[in-house]
Amino acid sequence: MPFYIEQTPLINLEFGIIPVVVDHSGISNIANNTFVRKGYPNPANTTVSIPFTMNQDEVVTVTLSDVAGQVLKTQVINAIGGQSMKATIAVNDLADGVYLYCVAANGQHSNGRIVVAH
Repeated sequence: MPFYIEQTPLINLEFGIIPVVVDHSGISNIANNTFVRKGYPNPANTTVSIPFTMNQDEVVTVTLSDVAGQVLKTQVINAIGGQSMKATIAVNDLADGVYLYCVAANGQHSNGRIVVAH
């Protein structure tokens, strides 16, 4: 006769409500109607562009970090509400690898990933 042990999870993770909805074309932040599209080109060689649209005038900070979380590049943009904007960041001085970008404004942020390949 086989012996079965009921397995119970050792860790119970609760994330709550996450105000970010991911679709095929980018990241949409429901809380303040911002829209951040995926960075391109991916993989990037010399520069990466990160397009976004804000619903109102905002000061937007775009950061590029390594996977350890160290911020390598920062760009601050005065975004005009309702207009398509774009952060363009030079990556020609970065080593090949995976990098994370964050678009932040008014306490909200959207994240993405980009690969650098020379």
